[in-house]
Amino acid sequence: MLDVTKAFVRLTGKTLFGPKWSLGYSGSTMH
Repeated sequence: MLDVTKAFVRLTGKTLFGPKWSLGYSGSTMH
């Protein structure tokens, strides 16, 4: 899951919700 987050960060060029997002994001809902 972390690899997906890192790839997403590369695509967007920034972290959306910070490091906690990668740990708490389950992929079901996006705040």
